[in-house]
Amino acid sequence: MPLDEKCVQGQKLCRDFVLEDSFLITNVGEFKLPACCLPYVLDYGAVLPSAAQPFALLISSYNGTMKLSIAQRDHDLTVVSDLARSLDALGVHTETRSYPFAVTKYDGKRCG
Repeated sequence: MPLDEKCVQGQKLCRDFVLEDSFLITNVGEFKLPACCLPYVLDYGAVLPSAAQPFALLISSYNGTMKLSIAQRDHDLTVVSDLARSLDALGVHTETRSYPFAVTKYDGKRCG
């Protein structure tokens, strides 16, 4: 197989993997604010990219509570529900909140 054809196939395999099968997982640790801000911030939410990958997961904590923020391309909450059910079965109390939003400028398909 010619090298140019190998390169094209390799690029397609990598792009397909990133767009369909890969996930962004980030552990940012504890979210800390200056003491003077604490009375004004009850909670926070993460905005994660999910236009290219099917899911993104951010692990963090705030005010003694661990947060798993999950972003996804579609509105099917099966993955979130299954994760919450699994954590509950392990004795980890979970609460879920949905924050749907409309994708604005970047659709995950244009690069460069």
